Amino acid sequence: MAFPRVFHLDDPSACRTVFPFADIELFPTAKGSFHAAITQIGMNRVWMHRIQISLPEINTVAVRPGHRSIGFLTESNL
Repeated sequence: MAFPRVFHLDDPSACRTVFPFADIELFPTAKGSFHAAITQIGMNRVWMHRIQISLPEINTVAVRPGHRSIGFLTESNL
């Protein structure tokens, strides 16, 4: 059975609490109001995430042992 979750975060360090299978750090590269909207759908052994962040940022992601990750860039801010 699928279960959805939606998060609205105003602190980059709070993003690490949303992903139980990875260690994540976000570093905004511009001044301004930070906001992250994260939608998750969990289905048994597969999790899908959609992440929208209001500021340009650099991030590091370390997926924990026993898990795999595939990422897709769905929008380009040219």
